[in-house]
Amino acid sequence: MNVAVLTLARRLFPGLPTITYVFAVEASIVSNYVLNAWFTFRQSPTWPKMGQYNIVSVGGLLIQTGVYRVVLAHPWNDALQQYLTKYHGALVHVWWASLLTNPHWNYLIADLCAIPFGTVVGFVLSAFWVFRPSEVDDDGTPDATLERERARGDH
Repeated sequence: MNVAVLTLARRLFPGLPTITYVFAVEASIVSNYVLNAWFTFRQSPTWPKMGQYNIVSVGGLLIQTGVYRVVLAHPWNDALQQYLTKYHGALVHVWWASLLTNPHWNYLIADLCAIPFGTVVGFVLSAFWVFRPSEVDDDGTPDATLERERARGDH
């Protein structure tokens, strides 16, 4: 989701690399919340939990955007291009080396480098706050899962 939205946003707004990146990350946050709720934590998505997930994801977003900007920075690309040209001239023609140093594609490489950092932070914080079992379900009734666990523990 992130890469697709980023690619589209960069084509629509090429002069706004950080804003398009944040937009792409938010799109992935929403889709990740729904998928995590359904498949990872077996819970129904709710608006309050999505709000919590967005708050948690801000930490991941800040870290991910920082990594993205560092990798995307032109001095990094220039230094890498000079290094590859000087010491590994044959590698400059290899597809991945040209992607790393190509100003039209390097935002995708920067994104792929940054995604794991935001993912780890977001998942850990979500597991402890957003998707943790609660004493009360969203409808205000006691959580049946916790009641069953308590009953097993009392024996």
